[in-house]
Amino acid sequence: MAEDSTSSSSLSNAASEKKKMFLTTSDIMNRMNAAIKENGSALSGDTGGFELQRKLPDGSHRPASEAEVAAADFQTKMKQASEMVAMLPPQQKLQWTKHQRMEGNKLFAIGEYKEAMDVYLTCLVAMDQSSKNNNGDAEEESNHIVPTAVIEEEIKLPVLLNLALCALKLGMLTKAEKFCNFAMEMEAGKCSVKANFRRGRARMLLGH
Repeated sequence: MAEDSTSSSSLSNAASEKKKMFLTTSDIMNRMNAAIKENGSALSGDTGGFELQRKLPDGSHRPASEAEVAAADFQTKMKQASEMVAMLPPQQKLQWTKHQRMEGNKLFAIGEYKEAMDVYLTCLVAMDQSSKNNNGDAEEESNHIVPTAVIEEEIKLPVLLNLALCALKLGMLTKAEKFCNFAMEMEAGKCSVKANFRRGRARMLLGH
């Protein structure tokens, strides 16, 4: 079960909430195509639609594959997450990350493992040790910095454990093992029973 999973009373809203978190390339394409389809139906005409394309070395284009579309959507989510927290002071960034982790837990609880992974990864993108002031300089005051131990215990360790569990659910065994390795490299995760167990399961299923 995902770390700090929320109660079932909040699960019914998870599907709609996840759509509001980020606006991906696919979301934009789908909205545009839906509008075109609606207008085309009204006009009884063939209006076509938009699709994401990949530019080839010779300058020609081809439709993007499902994996390429997913990669573009993932990059959009990570960029938006980075922009959301870029100017936040460390303590507010920590609170934002905790909120994101809970949103990931909601998605995990309803079986949306891939979506949950993307949300969990925004937590890791957001949690660095510095914030930027208006001049773009890192603030050095110790009272503004979130201690590394807090970041590891409250964010990085539970997020990595959840990522490993999602990866196991999706059959991404090598990724599951790597997430556990990252968790156990931290001081907070060296003796983690869950990290050991999930890494062991991934290795067993990989035939190691």
